[in-house]
Amino acid sequence: MNEVLRALDREQLKRAFSNHFGCSIEEIKVRESRPLPPNPGLSGDKLICEVSMRSGGRTLAPVECCIKRMVTPDGREAHLYRSLHDLQFPLPEFYGHYLDEKGREVLILEYIPRVGYSFRSDEETTEWLSLMARFNSMPLSAFDVDSLRQQDWGVWLIDGKVETEFEEVIRCAAESLIGDELAAFCQAQASKIRSLSGFARRLHAVVMDMPKALCNEELHPGWRSDGTLVAFDLHSTRPSPRFMDISNYIGAPESGSWLGALSPRMKWARVYGEALAVAGGPSVDAATILHESRLVWMAFAFQLAWCLQVAIDGKINWSEDLEKNKLGARRGILMRLAYLTEAQEWALV
Repeated sequence: MNEVLRALDREQLKRAFSNHFGCSIEEIKVRESRPLPPNPGLSGDKLICEVSMRSGGRTLAPVECCIKRMVTPDGREAHLYRSLHDLQFPLPEFYGHYLDEKGREVLILEYIPRVGYSFRSDEETTEWLSLMARFNSMPLSAFDVDSLRQQDWGVWLIDGKVETEFEEVIRCAAESLIGDELAAFCQAQASKIRSLSGFARRLHAVVMDMPKALCNEELHPGWRSDGTLVAFDLHSTRPSPRFMDISNYIGAPESGSWLGALSPRMKWARVYGEALAVAGGPSVDAATILHESRLVWMAFAFQLAWCLQVAIDGKINWSEDLEKNKLGARRGILMRLAYLTEAQEWALV
């Protein structure tokens, strides 16, 4: 049995649905309706289920839900769903939430049948970038600051992690733990790799001087059965460099095969910029959007710890093909290192 299903508090579910529908729920039954997708995410344990209810002696139409129980007890996602619903931002229906015995949020959301970044057409891509621009254009003053993620963006560039993580990469390469290509690169470029800590600190100063906006690097698109687009996964919402979200799509180098990158970059920078202005955000030219996005993407590229562990053992919670996982992680680390060691010579000039 799904562990989230086993641990569900039925009385709390009754209360949540009673509040949502404005009627007293007398009886509730929950059954798992679908298996989880291959990559269900890491922020919370999930359950896709059908909820059957009775109220006033009547059987209500069943509701298919995605129930998400956060991993840690510091979640503030429920407040963000409510705030964004009040602002009429397109999200899955939010039926309510409760705190479990460990203080973790348990969110009760509408099930969305199609999710992820596989866009079927330029029109779908434009629709998603426009919705993301609408999210980024929302005034920070509309949100309770305590509901936003508290960790300072970019702290990994200056807290010593760059030095320790990159030394660990060099050590693992020397001990033949992460493949011959990385071993050869690290041996040949060790001094350049070690100099990246200084580049990281200079990059942090530049990026943190950029204007801030409401961002969420893990905001996901989803489509209802009727084709309606919604956004979900709000737990990483916080003030960040204004083009952080679009940097996932246009910040990577034009050369190379980077996961999720859209080409040509300038075209999609224009699409996003136009949508941002229409949504009430600032009017910014595409060249500035692209430039800032590239610097933000570089900042993200410094985060290697998770990839390094996968490069060593191949273990990911959504794939059992260890060799494929290792090769993918090793290729990603090599591409990032190769780019960063060269970019430090020209990126901030």
